[in-house]
Amino acid sequence: MALSVSYVMAGVSLALLLIYGADVAAGGGAGGDGFIPLDSMIRGMAFGTPPIILSVAAFFVSRREQSAPLGGMILATGILIVVGGSMSLAMMSENAARAAGEGGALLGIGVGIAVLGGIKIWKSVSG
Repeated sequence: MALSVSYVMAGVSLALLLIYGADVAAGGGAGGDGFIPLDSMIRGMAFGTPPIILSVAAFFVSRREQSAPLGGMILATGILIVVGGSMSLAMMSENAARAAGEGGALLGIGVGIAVLGGIKIWKSVSG
């Protein structure tokens, strides 16, 4: 049961990040208007924050279960967050200090989530 719930959380997390990334790409960057009719801050909070929470929750809900595919999903989420943080840093615009802070925080959070995914995979393979 816990593993099923974790798969759903990780799947929703990946879906939200892919939608968010597609919207940013359609808008031509972080400041552009994509197909989601929200400003960039609201869009980031609605489609960027839940995947972070869901990925960490998926790891801890299934902490006693072994599942390399779940670990891969969590790892993929972390990688997508790192890519988003890198893109944020690469597209620093009018408010460079704020963008650098957000991008740097995303890099750290993404690496942390990727590490959780790696731990899940490692425990599944070794144990």
